[in-house]
Amino acid sequence: MIILKIKFYYLPVLLILVFYFITEIYSYNIIVGQEETNIEEAAITSNKLIDSEYVYLIFDDDYYKVSKRGQNHFSIYKNLIFQSKNGTILDFQKSDKTTLYLEFGSSPIERKLIFENITFINFDYEKNFNSYLLGFYYLNSLNNFKIEFINCKFKNIKNLMVHTEAICTKLIQSSPQFVFNKCSFMLYYNIIILIH
Repeated sequence: MIILKIKFYYLPVLLILVFYFITEIYSYNIIVGQEETNIEEAAITSNKLIDSEYVYLIFDDDYYKVSKRGQNHFSIYKNLIFQSKNGTILDFQKSDKTTLYLEFGSSPIERKLIFENITFINFDYEKNFNSYLLGFYYLNSLNNFKIEFINCKFKNIKNLMVHTEAICTKLIQSSPQFVFNKCSFMLYYNIIILIH
């Protein structure tokens, strides 16, 4: 009888530990620092986490400069979330080299890309007409992705905000792939260009 009591006593602790390890396996948090190169370093780190169900890029500081080195390339294998609790500002420094490139890898499962509480500012590089703030690319024709902007702000975006090239051979989506929820737009030229 004493053995049974001990087993039941440790069962909740065991379940909590199992849940914790499962959560750690399926999600990964990357805290992004304020140095200018930290966003591209976060991209390099997140690109290696192909087995994580959710990768969170956590922006705890108020202000970040996006690197001008042109290395801001993210590969999305499962779900990638850019998250801020306090409305972090991403300053694109009036340069076309600060574009965020987001590439959806080939996968039969639906992937999500979420930007939450992020303010995008100062992408007004007018010398290059083909420059854009966010570039989305897809490696297969399934187009099984969803891109959400939740409570985001776009200020002083004087070139294209979103550029995407879709490969679609037949209709397979029944829900929207781009969702702007509680977002505001101030001083912008174009929002989305879709090349099909």
